Amino acid sequence: MTDISPTTHLDFKWPRGFDDTALIKISQAYPNLIHLNVFNNRSLTDHSIIELVSRCPKLQYLKISWSGNITDKSIYEIARSCYCLRHLGISGGKSSITDKSICEITRFIPNIQSLNFNNCKKLTDTTIHALVGSYLGLRELDLSDCKRITDIGIRQIAQCRNLEHLALNYFKFLSDETICIIVQSCPNISYLNLEFCRAIDTAVEAIAQSCHNIEYLNVYETGYVTNKSISKLAKMRSKIWELELGYCKRITDTAIKDIAHNLSDLKYLGLRFCSDISKEALETLNPDLEIGGYHTIPSTL
Repeated sequence: MTDISPTTHLDFKWPRGFDDTALIKISQAYPNLIHLNVFNNRSLTDHSIIELVSRCPKLQYLKISWSGNITDKSIYEIARSCYCLRHLGISGGKSSITDKSICEITRFIPNIQSLNFNNCKKLTDTTIHALVGSYLGLRELDLSDCKRITDIGIRQIAQCRNLEHLALNYFKFLSDETICIIVQSCPNISYLNLEFCRAIDTAVEAIAQSCHNIEYLNVYETGYVTNKSISKLAKMRSKIWELELGYCKRITDTAIKDIAHNLSDLKYLGLRFCSDISKEALETLNPDLEIGGYHTIPSTL
């Protein structure tokens, strides 16, 4: 290809027939790429990732999600080639990256603001230590389902006081004390995903007390959240537009009425298997509100 395209942003979600050959052709055709997002293609390997970053050194946003067999080799090349990178997402699929390569990222790329390592199961507390040591200004972090990271490691995140987006799904061992420390230290959090984290009222009340800008909160199947904390959250944080309470079976009409009265900007409310909520309470909610799991509430049938 002799013509160089001025294109700088490309997004590929659920692409068909997208393999190493396709990604290499993209890197050849678009050397000025700044933003590349490839989602859910399991055919990519280190070969094409290495070729991409060597040919597109201007990349600032690179997200490769659920996209094949990616190892430390790719991360090493990213570290050495993409000095300008601001967002890096390598998540899911057969990703087998380790702490060693993440430490290389922190050595060579100084201005990272957003990281997504969802489902990177080989990462440990060493990764957290490296990130906190290099990126105190980090704004977005997704460590969902990174099973080898411990509660002690997660607690270090509290040092990143500018965090706005934090996802810790599937950290079933996560203590309420750690959640409290993080939200009290990071008051700018607007997006917090604690799905399957087994949080209790203490943690949710700390979120209500500290996170002044909270807009999205997911406590799906946390088990021990009750009306007490959800009512407090509704009364104190009126900016919330999405609230997921699925499988929080202790939620009743009391919390629903407080949500209806206080959360006027709410667009989505997840209530899957919240079986102690009456039809009358649901009718107090905005009729335009999307209610997830509505069909599972017996009293509405």
